[in-house]
Amino acid sequence: MKILVLLISASFAFAQTAEEWVQKGHDALAALNDQTALKCYQSALKLNVNSVEALIGISTSISNM
Repeated sequence: MKILVLLISASFAFAQTAEEWVQKGHDALAALNDQTALKCYQSALKLNVNSVEALIGISTSISNM
């Protein structure tokens, strides 16, 4: 589990688009890492304020905490 979290955290530096951040958030949610997922979705929303997927991801992450 720690290795997966480390891999997801390390991949932050490589995500550039809102869609990539959303996918990182989905991956973090699948790994049951809600805090990391929330950060990913927030990063996506900064790049695309109209991203429905990022907003849903933020809601899901917060509701899972």
